Amino acid sequence: IVDGDRLIGLIAREWLESGKLAGGAVVGTPFSNLGFERFLGTLHLDLLRAPVGDRHVSQWMRSHGCNIGGEPSGHIILRNHSETGDGLASALQALAVMARTGSPLSGLLPRYEAVPQHLSGISLPNGRNVDPLVIPSVRAAVAEAERRLQGKGRLVVRMSGTEPLLRVLVETSDEPAARDIIDLISAEVATASRNAA
Repeated sequence: IVDGDRLIGLIAREWLESGKLAGGAVVGTPFSNLGFERFLGTLHLDLLRAPVGDRHVSQWMRSHGCNIGGEPSGHIILRNHSETGDGLASALQALAVMARTGSPLSGLLPRYEAVPQHLSGISLPNGRNVDPLVIPSVRAAVAEAERRLQGKGRLVVRMSGTEPLLRVLVETSDEPAARDIIDLISAEVATASRNAA
């Protein structure tokens, strides 16, 4: 299975070399891997992080003049072909590189060390009635988590767009630190929810 970041990286590198890449950047989301961002940096390309969702990625691509973007899930938008995610167009781009080079996909995918991502969905007992990110004690826990990660990784905390969950992504090679951070935020959300009830 090939994740979206690596497929985007393959197409972006090919388009850069052939002069088709626009905007000097690729649009991803907060869930795009830090290892992918570092890989793009070796190509002198920026990773612009749009909010999650094809609609946001597409808007950012238009506003920044980019023609490739997507999510690690594999939703990839190639604006040279379509304004929305198109798996067939992405597959055809990969096949074109394979045909041009005579190499298998496994030999063409960008080689970079993906930073481990630890993702948790914290259930909100009160549903969507209260956004925990507006509660000072929860914001303080998130700030403490960011302080603990300083220089060792990345933290993304956001409300789910589809479920009554607070999504927490800790991107770091330090698994115990990731668990501690998720536990810290989970405990504070639970305490804040009890106090709000």
